[in-house]
Amino acid sequence: MPGWGGASEAADDVVLALNEVATNAILYGSGGGQPVEVVVHVNADVVEVSVLDHGPDLPAQPPTDADLDALGVHGRGLWLLRRLVDEVRLERVQFGTRVTLRRQIGPGRTLAR
Repeated sequence: MPGWGGASEAADDVVLALNEVATNAILYGSGGGQPVEVVVHVNADVVEVSVLDHGPDLPAQPPTDADLDALGVHGRGLWLLRRLVDEVRLERVQFGTRVTLRRQIGPGRTLAR
């Protein structure tokens, strides 16, 4: 992304994480044609993205690495998010569920934690 300097890895990770969250919000969180709201804040050090849907429930807890082999194609989203960004916050709010992602912008880092 222009203006991020050498932070293209962070940009790629945030875009992938946002795609995962927004897709799940659209498919599972906002029934009845309710909108999904996406807000992105970028400053010199951090990018923060929040996705608000109007669904009834928070996502399930992420699987552990030991559980991952037992999962099929679905159920890996939160596991993946926690490897792409520095912070994943799930909140039940008045109008639905908000997922907030934060990622430091800076030198490259490893995905595994």
